Amino acid sequence: MKGLFQDIRHTVRVLVQRQQYAHVDFNASPTTPYSLLARTLPWLLQLSVFFTAFGYFVFKYQTVATDRACTSRLFSYSPVIEAGVIQYASYNIAGEFAHPSVYRGRPTNDTEAAWKELFVGIMHRPLKLYVIVLKLNPQAPGINVPREKLPLLNKSSTVSWLRTPETKGDGYVGYLEVFHQLHCLHMVRLKIYQKEYEEEFGHPARQFGPEDAAVTATHIDHCLETLRLNMMCTADVTPVMIAQDDTAPLGRHVDFNTMHKCRNFWDIREWVDQNKVVD
Repeated sequence: MKGLFQDIRHTVRVLVQRQQYAHVDFNASPTTPYSLLARTLPWLLQLSVFFTAFGYFVFKYQTVATDRACTSRLFSYSPVIEAGVIQYASYNIAGEFAHPSVYRGRPTNDTEAAWKELFVGIMHRPLKLYVIVLKLNPQAPGINVPREKLPLLNKSSTVSWLRTPETKGDGYVGYLEVFHQLHCLHMVRLKIYQKEYEEEFGHPARQFGPEDAAVTATHIDHCLETLRLNMMCTADVTPVMIAQDDTAPLGRHVDFNTMHKCRNFWDIREWVDQNKVVD
């Protein structure tokens, strides 16, 4: 843009110099309408070309503030952003203390299936058929991260990253942070409901057996730290309003139904399922 304005200043300077040093014929006959038009037409044409070029460059260099452009500028690189999958919607998050949700309450077949659908396996697989055995923690399907994009993630190509199968892309396997965070939240939830889980299913949740106590404690600690870091990183600044309420113990209550502009999670989940390179 700086070069554009330098070109404009140079063009104007040249036009002024031409006008200053233009030849004047004192013996010429008085100006007629035709001769006046003939003398001014070249200037008008030059000005027309100048302003047309100026308008073109201004249009070309201006930033169009679309959601996709803003997302690309404000957040770390992701194949999901690059694919244009991110869609936003504004609505009130239902955060009341007693608001019913399939994700709330003591563990049952329905709640466990709903939680696993968030971050494990294939989204459209029938919930009753979830049979997933992994060597490590259950996680969402991996996607391909092109090798040339590693610098955008502040990662070194000298590290031996897990390679994507050659038939599915030239890059490395990664899975989205949101699924890691949901997994961590689920781990903390299982710790809270550890007793209720055993009562419901007759055995402890995976990784919550006595033999895994030390590892699980470290895992829970890691998950709490992960969630803390993410909350401070995103730093949600949406105002939470307080309503006066004579029936409340303190004469007021907090309205946790807060307005948010949210990404469509299920669009992201479906894209990952459709573009997975490993399960």
